[in-house]
Amino acid sequence: MKRVCSIIYSQESPFKTRRFKTCSVVGNGGILNGSGCGEEIDASEFVLRCNTPPMDDKYWKDIGRRTNLITMNPGQVNFRYNSFGNKKKFEKIAFKRASKAFQEAKEAFLQDLSVYGDSYLFIEAFLYKLSAKRAFLAHQVLLESHAKYEVIFPHPDFIRSVHSYWNESGVVAPRVSTGLLMTSVATQICEEVHLYGFWPFHSDRNNRRLTEHYYDNALPSDAHKISEEFKQLQRLHNTGVLRLTTTACQ
Repeated sequence: MKRVCSIIYSQESPFKTRRFKTCSVVGNGGILNGSGCGEEIDASEFVLRCNTPPMDDKYWKDIGRRTNLITMNPGQVNFRYNSFGNKKKFEKIAFKRASKAFQEAKEAFLQDLSVYGDSYLFIEAFLYKLSAKRAFLAHQVLLESHAKYEVIFPHPDFIRSVHSYWNESGVVAPRVSTGLLMTSVATQICEEVHLYGFWPFHSDRNNRRLTEHYYDNALPSDAHKISEEFKQLQRLHNTGVLRLTTTACQ
């Protein structure tokens, strides 16, 4: 397996000495609907998913059930959980613990994460100051709830190296997508990398109309260059670095 870029490990990295035979990186593209790829995804030794997507029963046949690592955008701490009832004063969470807003947000947060089992929670904490505050707040809530999730904050140098590599490869954007970041991670810790749900078009190879995501039709972020990223994924597929699945699974 070729490596896309070098990962910089801290002493605490859970993958510093671990490697996996097969890994599935599951994007959230609408091409997953009707793909029947769930069993194939679950057959991998390690499954990475992006941005805490829905895992309802109705999707399992197409997306699988297993998760070993899930990413969460720090912004979700605000948008989904209103910063646990403490939107403005992160450092004074102690005064909010008994509030109804805090308890409701905490319960919703833990319930949402429960569908991913005992997976690692990967949070890109160091994009900017507010990201760090939100990420550490989520971590604090998990610790105080005695939750079983192990939180990973990737080293800033690793994030910079990923962005630099893809920028030099032609993906010129404010930042790479979570999917491309997870693909980069997978090439470091897996012998075989399989991608599912990566498809930037709104129709498949048979002209079947597709939604943006397998669970909704929200507009993509303009911070990413998804079409350029997909070209790079095709290049990696064609050169044998990984396998990009863009048709239904057998």
